[in-house]
Amino acid sequence: MIKSSFSNRGIVAASTLAIILPACATISDVTSSGVDAVEATAASSAASAVDGDHHKKSGQFGTPVGDVADIVAGTYNIEPTHAYLSFSYDHLGFSYPVLSFKTFEGSVVVDPENPANTTVSVTIDASSIDSRVEKFNGHLRGENFFDVEQYPEITFVSTAALPTTSGSGKITGDLTMKGITKPVVLDVVLHKVGENPFTKTPAFGISAKANINRSEWDLGAYTPNVSDKVKIVISAEFLQQ
Repeated sequence: MIKSSFSNRGIVAASTLAIILPACATISDVTSSGVDAVEATAASSAASAVDGDHHKKSGQFGTPVGDVADIVAGTYNIEPTHAYLSFSYDHLGFSYPVLSFKTFEGSVVVDPENPANTTVSVTIDASSIDSRVEKFNGHLRGENFFDVEQYPEITFVSTAALPTTSGSGKITGDLTMKGITKPVVLDVVLHKVGENPFTKTPAFGISAKANINRSEWDLGAYTPNVSDKVKIVISAEFLQQ
């Protein structure tokens, strides 16, 4: 497994695969329009960061462009310098903060002949949560939220994969936080499949997203002022091992 450790992880430009959950500061039940606006902003930022030709090849966020049949069978690990895991929530109706985890590792076992056999495993360092405000980070690591001293890791282990097209699908798995395990469904989009030009190894990229209610993992402090609903957004590249 390769560990991803970065500083200043911010808005993640897309969505799908693996995991995370909430945190807070304060609001009433999250409005989908607000969180979708955050997602749209992230997608727009990603689009502007690439050149026009590349963007045409990659498509807008959420648009399947890869074909799982083109993936070389095997085990793939997260490429640690190009992996982003973030989540957002509604704070008092005034804003939709975007927080992230800076340290995590994950692997995917791909069977292109039978995509339903795909398996995913992700482990997150709960103490790596980053709100960009150190005082708030300490609050989130405390007993009211992630209680990282007692529960240092967050994990996601897939239990089923359901392809919906050749380049998208749903991955269901068990998300464990604070010793509580609940099922979560990730909507996943496959992006480019091919050889990484730097490592010369088979690679692919994905985006994923999921919605959870944080209170189900004993993370419900300050609801309803801070929304119970949390949107998870993932963007990552994978390299074959």
